[in-house]
Amino acid sequence: MESSQVKIKGGGPSPRKVWRALCAAAVVLVVLVGVAAAANAKLSDAYSPLRVVQEQFTAQARGDVQTMWRDSMFETSGASERALFSQHALEAMMAIPDNRKLSGLSHGAVRTDGSGTAHVDVKYALNGTPRSRTIELRQDAGQRHYLLYPAWRVVIPTAQVTVTVARHQQVLRIDGIDVNWSSAPISVMTGIHKVEVLPTTMLAGASQVIDATSGSAALSLPAQLNAEARAAAAAEVTRAFNSCDAATNDGCFGHVYQAPRDDYVYFLKVPGTGDVEYTQYVYNLKGDPTTAMAITVSNDPGVVLVHGECNTELVTDDSDTGQHRAIPHAGTFDGRLNWRNGTFRTEYFTLDC
Repeated sequence: MESSQVKIKGGGPSPRKVWRALCAAAVVLVVLVGVAAAANAKLSDAYSPLRVVQEQFTAQARGDVQTMWRDSMFETSGASERALFSQHALEAMMAIPDNRKLSGLSHGAVRTDGSGTAHVDVKYALNGTPRSRTIELRQDAGQRHYLLYPAWRVVIPTAQVTVTVARHQQVLRIDGIDVNWSSAPISVMTGIHKVEVLPTTMLAGASQVIDATSGSAALSLPAQLNAEARAAAAAEVTRAFNSCDAATNDGCFGHVYQAPRDDYVYFLKVPGTGDVEYTQYVYNLKGDPTTAMAITVSNDPGVVLVHGECNTELVTDDSDTGQHRAIPHAGTFDGRLNWRNGTFRTEYFTLDC
């Protein structure tokens, strides 16, 4: 009986081919791990607290409100005027050129406390003035990038602005937003702001740019009459100077007083001159006393106080002696005027001219 041998083909890959495949897979895995690590490092840097700080400064320098708003959160605890912390308020604030004059940013290392808060010390120049501060950032719990990287936001501190105006002053605005004001400070974003009061029928408007980047600022906007009200005040003072009844008053301006012809000698007692005999006299007002008069808006609604200098000349004639004299005198006047229905009325008026 003869024996036979059978050869079996295709029993699987050779060990050499399996080893090559494993090596290739390992290389691919190493490459993928490297790519992932590089991508992770790049994304971690792109969404890091430091990158947000840099992005915020760049956005502020070019007036990019959208980026600033996205990267910011505001401390508004106790702020009564929420409208001053809106995106509209940020746009109005960034419309002021001084807020955009940033340059020379440098920074220290990022410090994190492990509870979603980070701090970065920065130095920069604002309007050419060196500044330094510590910027606080917080993680936004409601937003992540690629589900892995937390979104950081710069915390914008609140500044306190104290505004002093007359009690009956007109509407107060900060960065174009009407605010309710009192003696208490007004909370605003830290930055440079425009504060203004609107004109009324009596008062002129006024505005001032204030720097609240240090956390507080104070300003006073004194109430001033508008041109129409100032002219009305001058007209009322002129009327007061001339509202004199010569029948009951012996010192009305421009009125010639005659001494009785009864064989008596009449004289005036003039301070600094003594007794001045006369048969007639007249007081003349010299110049316009309203030209340089001071007008102060009172805290009482509609009331202004006026004060100024006045110059007069007493002219006397004595027909018995033929003597003619002109005696100058300088003095002051004071008054209290009340604004009603578009004009002023005198409450009191005194003069020593």
